[in-house]
Amino acid sequence: MREIRKVGEHLLRLINDVLDLAKIESGNMTVSLEPVLLSRVIPECLTLMQPQADARAIKIHTHLQNLDQHFVIADQVRLKQVILNLISNAVKYNYVGGEIELSLFQPNMKQLRIQVKDTGQGIPLAKQSEVFQPFNRLTAENSNIEGSGVGLVITKQLVEMMNGSLHFISQENKGSTFWIDLPLACDLENDKANGVHRFSEEKPVELVLNRQYRILYIEDNPTNIRLMQQILSRYPELYLDVAEEAFLGVYKARSLTFDLIILDVNLPGMDGYEVLGVLKQDPQTQSIPVIGLSANAMPHDIAKGKSSDFYDYLTKPVEINRLVSLLKQLFN
Repeated sequence: MREIRKVGEHLLRLINDVLDLAKIESGNMTVSLEPVLLSRVIPECLTLMQPQADARAIKIHTHLQNLDQHFVIADQVRLKQVILNLISNAVKYNYVGGEIELSLFQPNMKQLRIQVKDTGQGIPLAKQSEVFQPFNRLTAENSNIEGSGVGLVITKQLVEMMNGSLHFISQENKGSTFWIDLPLACDLENDKANGVHRFSEEKPVELVLNRQYRILYIEDNPTNIRLMQQILSRYPELYLDVAEEAFLGVYKARSLTFDLIILDVNLPGMDGYEVLGVLKQDPQTQSIPVIGLSANAMPHDIAKGKSSDFYDYLTKPVEINRLVSLLKQLFN
């Protein structure tokens, strides 16, 4: 029974890898680029991979240099997938009793590097040009090491979709080092370090209100919530309520009175378009204007947002003056 379950889990991983690759190649894979705090992602990845490392007596070391307190611009779910795949490979292709080091570096002012180094088999020089070829396992198909041969292909493309890059160096029988460079959320980092909040270098749009207006913000990313709270705190007439989950947002919209809803499009479980459909079909909420907010900034994403029932569609990182102009248009 254990072997049957093991084979089933392996087949499921293979199917998921192939489906991910098919999504990427067809253009149907999307990422939601938002500020991601590394100290929330890396420990979870290490916890998930520890049993796999323990099974082969492999020690995982970290060298974070306090850089895990930085934010990078990434899709949190896909970033976890990338880090997990790099650590998993470092375990699978390592020697029993080997070591892995996960390190963080800042190669320049605009990027942060996540590096995974192992003491494993390494990749022969003659095979290194084939590393990112789909379904090419570099002779590992002749071993008992499980894999689909598309993990690194998916990893590379996901990293590039997050405006990053993936590189490696390897020496046969001495190990491999893979690293990804991702954009730093520089404005957030500078603001956090200096204790100030810089919203825009443009002249701020004035917003004068003659009464209090209630706004519901449906968003699951804590960083984006804090940013919106900071933006709207400049206007004492604006009351902001937050729902960190789609169903809670719908409940609040139906139960309380709001003048505006700002809705994240990339919500887990029930996405923004589904939430919008529910709100517009309900007589209690159908007249409330809804502003869509999304990290999906490709032309077809914007066209889809603007052709829907949103009052308007804004992309992340939010342009403060654009948002305030919309509030002025709605409330004056």
